[in-house]
Amino acid sequence: MGREITKHNKIRNKKINNLVDSLSSIIKLQEQSIETPINWKIVGTSPFRRASNGKSAFKNVKKSLDINGEILSSQEEGRLSYIGVNRIMPDSNKVVIDFGGGSTEFTYFDKTYNVESKDFGTADIRNIIGKYPVEKHLQNIGMKFLENQLSRLNTKVTEKSIIFCGGTARNLYEYINNGKTLERNNIISINSSSLYKAINDLRKLTIQEINDIKFINRYRAEVLLSGLLIMKAILEHFDLVEFKVSPLGLREGVATTLI
Repeated sequence: MGREITKHNKIRNKKINNLVDSLSSIIKLQEQSIETPINWKIVGTSPFRRASNGKSAFKNVKKSLDINGEILSSQEEGRLSYIGVNRIMPDSNKVVIDFGGGSTEFTYFDKTYNVESKDFGTADIRNIIGKYPVEKHLQNIGMKFLENQLSRLNTKVTEKSIIFCGGTARNLYEYINNGKTLERNNIISINSSSLYKAINDLRKLTIQEINDIKFINRYRAEVLLSGLLIMKAILEHFDLVEFKVSPLGLREGVATTLI
């Protein structure tokens, strides 16, 4: 969805219909496997905030599915991601970083939630690096773009752990562990050398070859390398050689607030 915004500045009807179809299938599958009624809620993130027709598109999605929901502010998105991670790492000595197609949120807690949101995401980098295999000079242009974006970041990480959450971070763990799924109750530490190796491996592959990796779905394949470049740029900005990956994030944070 993020690439939809960076290319068209709006969410086209085709994409809205595809989203409704996908969510309808998920809802139907879950309701068939769970006997008790489910109180569904959907949330919109950066693509709906950035799209020129974001509010009307989200309204159409809710109407088609006949369920409630809201478009999250960047502040709320960061807060909820932090709450999700906090379920398995309940201390304040961390900065939670959640990035998607159109934005990146940096969140820490010091008496209150502090969220700094930047309007760049995997879709922005995907549009810069172009077709696969990715040429090295285009990757460098993407990194320069990220370096410029992060130069205006106010968040500091002194004595705090960096924790990435979201699909790209989980896929990185799976990639470097031969498809092993990240356990739902574990925060995992990863060295930057593993991240850099994954970037070097994936940039040499075609999209089809990335698609053929069994644990990476076709939607994630398009933006996986872009997400890893964002992680690399953030580590270099903070001058870190180690980071953590959480299996929980925004989705679990939203669920926590509904309990």
